[in-house]
Amino acid sequence: MRSVEKDNKTLYELDFGEWVDQQVIALKNKDVSALDWSNLQEEIESLGVSDKRAINSLTRQLLIHLLLYAYWTINRDFYLSGWKIEINNFRNDLSDFLDSKNYDQHFENNLDKNYNKALKQVNLKAESANLSFNLPLKCPLTIEQILDDDWYPSLI
Repeated sequence: MRSVEKDNKTLYELDFGEWVDQQVIALKNKDVSALDWSNLQEEIESLGVSDKRAINSLTRQLLIHLLLYAYWTINRDFYLSGWKIEINNFRNDLSDFLDSKNYDQHFENNLDKNYNKALKQVNLKAESANLSFNLPLKCPLTIEQILDDDWYPSLI
C-alpha cells in the first residue's frame, strides 16, 4: 500500500488530470487500495472551501449592485441597465450553489459579513464620485428580495 500511495502522490504532482482519472476508476471499482487517501481528502476539502469562497464573492457582488441600484443618483439612467444585468448574472450564478442545503445555510450564516464588505465597497465607490450615502449598517434586504429574480430595489 505504501508504494501505491507513493506512486499516486508522484502522479498527483506530475499529472493531476491523470491522477483524477485513476482516482475515479478506483472509486467506481471500489478499489480502496488504489485510492490516494491523503490527496483525495485534501481535494475534496478544497472543493467545499472553494465553493464557499465563490458563494461569498457572488453574494458581495450581488449586494454591491443592489445597493448601487437603490442609492446611486449620478448618471443613474446610464448605469441602471448594466447593474440590472449584473444583478441577474450574480443571482443566476449564486442559485447554482444554493440548491445545496449546506451552501444555502452558508449563504445565510455569512450574509451579515458579506453585507459589511459590500457596504465598504459601495462607500469607497461613492467617495470616489464625491457622493455620500446614508447606507444602513445592517442589511435592509430580506433573503427573499436578494434572491428573487424579479425584484429590484427602488431608488432610496
